[in-house]
Amino acid sequence: LSLKEAYLARKREYDEPFLLENSEQEEKLKEFVVKKGLQLTRGGRFHHITGNNDKGLAIKMLTSLYEEEAGRPVVTAGVGDSPNDLPMLRAVHVPCLVMNHEGKYASKSPMFMRVPAGPEGWNSVMLRFIREEF
Repeated sequence: LSLKEAYLARKREYDEPFLLENSEQEEKLKEFVVKKGLQLTRGGRFHHITGNNDKGLAIKMLTSLYEEEAGRPVVTAGVGDSPNDLPMLRAVHVPCLVMNHEGKYASKSPMFMRVPAGPEGWNSVMLRFIREEF
């Protein structure tokens, strides 16, 4: 990282992203992290150590704020392709799981709508949501 990027990275409050070079150590690391009262999750490129928070909790809080402001329920959609996106997808009305760059899906759960990889997949979801096709 550049000095400016390193400075900004140090200001992170909820998540510590990192590259895990030896995936064989992932379970051992996870055990250590859990003993410390933290969580370990994997994103598209990085692993993440977090406290008691995830994207699902964040979307629930944000949805509550929107509903309070609107004075009515709102419909939410989530689009993700990584294991760290799964809590978010479980918290929205329209959960869309995008195929990752390896041609796989982060979950086999039937609760998620599956869409193609890359920008095309994300775009197809957004267009359907805008057209209210869900």
